[in-house]
Amino acid sequence: MKMELTRGLALLIFLTLVITACSKKETTPPSPAETNGITLAGPTGSSKTWGINSFRQAQNGGSSQDVTSQIDACFVDNTFTFTNNSTQDYENDEGATKCNSTDPSAIEKGSWAFTEDGKSLLIDGTAYSQEYFLVALGKPLAISNLTATTFTATFSLTDTLNNTNVYTLGFAKK
Repeated sequence: MKMELTRGLALLIFLTLVITACSKKETTPPSPAETNGITLAGPTGSSKTWGINSFRQAQNGGSSQDVTSQIDACFVDNTFTFTNNSTQDYENDEGATKCNSTDPSAIEKGSWAFTEDGKSLLIDGTAYSQEYFLVALGKPLAISNLTATTFTATFSLTDTLNNTNVYTLGFAKK
């Protein structure tokens, strides 16, 4: 009887180990928003800084024109930093050239988030200068391309003459 109890206990332990070893832990793959967040800002606890390398404009459905050369140098050298932390910090800083000598170094600060599908980026925050930019949009940027070193963002605005302008910004990792 004691031998049968020992065998039964041994068999029970063996089966428990086999079942535990064979059971797969199910992991949920990251959402497109999480994947794009890591590409934009780096892994948790790190950040990436980006700069504008192209600026295009299309008006009223017309063809897109490169208007990069029409943008003030003080704006083109700004840096846009995205941090992958619990508050998803965002900061737009003046580059080497300030548009207004009295402007603070930080033009705008806030937070960022992707929509769940990872296709749109919303930036919300506070402007510290008249030269603020992405915080002022108040609507998502459509992300058409995002790699470890470049991304493209598009948004539209209607001007005072009721023209619809579609702007496409190209960013490169600094």
